[in-house]
Amino acid sequence: MIDLPSIIEQSLMSEPDTWDDTRIHASDLPVALAEQDDKKCPRQLWLRLHGAEKRVRHRGELLMLKHGSDIHESIVPHIEGGLPGDWKMAGCEQAVEYKDVTGRYDLALLEDSFYAQMYIVDFKTIRGRAFHFLDGPKPAHELQVRFYIAATNSEGGLLLYIDREGQNYMRQFPVQRDDKQVDDAITVAKAIACQLEPPSVLMPKLQVKENKGPDSVKVLMPWQCSYCDYIDLSCPGALRPEARTNKIVGHIDNGQFVARSDEYESLATLVEYLREGESCTT
Repeated sequence: MIDLPSIIEQSLMSEPDTWDDTRIHASDLPVALAEQDDKKCPRQLWLRLHGAEKRVRHRGELLMLKHGSDIHESIVPHIEGGLPGDWKMAGCEQAVEYKDVTGRYDLALLEDSFYAQMYIVDFKTIRGRAFHFLDGPKPAHELQVRFYIAATNSEGGLLLYIDREGQNYMRQFPVQRDDKQVDDAITVAKAIACQLEPPSVLMPKLQVKENKGPDSVKVLMPWQCSYCDYIDLSCPGALRPEARTNKIVGHIDNGQFVARSDEYESLATLVEYLREGESCTT
């Protein structure tokens, strides 16, 4: 019998990869963000720019990326066909460069009422569940669009979030121009690229839940590690493989961490460091 999944997999794997690992891209600039939840891992950027070993993306990831790309392409004709009289498309999937950083915007729209103003539109396909927490544009996405705005000398931009699972309708957020933020982020990214040694491994996240009894404790991998192509090859990750769990590892009893079992006893020192806000390698 014919094996359709294998045929599709071979087709996905045969598509050319135009991504240049040796360049700083617009999507790398969130290495400069202050908040850990929005920040791109500086170590990951350094490893990529220095040719470190990384894993090959599996077929599910390739299909997801292809699905996102197909959604982007399918949306553009609907936008172009419905633009009001003063608006028109000025570009689609165009590569741009600014201060030696490269990127590719999804769409440029020109408003030509009183005087011509261009706006950059960036599509983001996300999981349906993520829409429940989408109360504004994600800072990393905002910074990426601001790069495109600076590179094209545009008036502003728009972020259009699309549910790749089809459970929620689209949401749009305006993005204001901020060349200083872009320039500062480029400076940070270039400084990371020039380091002789890679930046430190990210710290794990401590999650303490208040209970009627002793508070329960989880030690979690940062999301950046969970989606990293370099983990366990060129980077040890925030936690050792045996410590990566979503389970409760212990409790805070009378101000002290008590491991749930001998299996998690080795995390005691790490938990205390994280509680005190200090750094610690695992």
